[in-house]
Amino acid sequence: MMSGLLERLARMTRCAYLSDLCQLDKTALAGALQRIPARDYSVTEWTDAAQYLVGLERPFDSHDAVRAALLDCLT
Repeated sequence: MMSGLLERLARMTRCAYLSDLCQLDKTALAGALQRIPARDYSVTEWTDAAQYLVGLERPFDSHDAVRAALLDCLT
């Protein structure tokens, strides 16, 4: 069973808690996100992650669009 996007990011970046992701170096977080294919998670899950990680609150119509916007905020 696949875990959620935030849980996967936490594992990839060795964060003990999801809240640690918000304190993580943006470069490290962006690097982990770049290794996750956009289609691995729903648009909703990507949008929720973008809101949680960087406060990005807007609707998106594709996996790729929200992933790209999130990466733009981190780089």
